[in-house]
Amino acid sequence: MTSQGSAYGRFQRALEKGNPLLAWTAAQEVGELTLPDALKLVVAVREDPKLYDRASTRWHARWELANPDVAVPESSFVLGALAALPGPRGALVAEALAAFFARRGQPDLADALGRLT
Repeated sequence: MTSQGSAYGRFQRALEKGNPLLAWTAAQEVGELTLPDALKLVVAVREDPKLYDRASTRWHARWELANPDVAVPESSFVLGALAALPGPRGALVAEALAAFFARRGQPDLADALGRLT
């Protein structure tokens, strides 16, 4: 461990400070993040189209694999919400997505969207 702490600690601090590039770099060092942490990274990099596409697509695939009961309309909703999250109505989209996750019994994912809702 360096004087700056673990990669996960740097990841958390970067998120708290709103530094998406540092969060991205630290996340790469951490390896596989939990789904809520990975969703926080998606939110953090939403202003960078290239990073956002990578993070949101990968997150959606992981969410699908972790939730084999997801129906096509639910998957489409989540993917559509992710597509709209960086847009001008991002806060409203995040609110709808958080409500969806809460209804699915995934409050940790709803909480991960907290900064935008």
